Amino acid sequence: FGEGESSKDYVVLCHVPPGSSGSVSVPVSSVFLEASVDKASPGEFALMDCTEKLPSGKTVAERFSLDLKKRPTIFVSGKVGPP
Repeated sequence: FGEGESSKDYVVLCHVPPGSSGSVSVPVSSVFLEASVDKASPGEFALMDCTEKLPSGKTVAERFSLDLKKRPTIFVSGKVGPP
């Protein structure tokens, strides 16, 4: 996110895909969906399973100190600074 030649900005919703083991899928936030369709933001909207383990062994949520109990869990990642 925000790395490489493309240097895109992203608006990311932590979302557990249906059928993931041990997790309950929650519907995609209507606010997130409306904002993604609105196109008022220059960022690209994406869904991410923030419970997925990274090569470090931490989940995305652990790596960026995201509280998945607060819903919707949304973060922004861009060209400058941490998400």
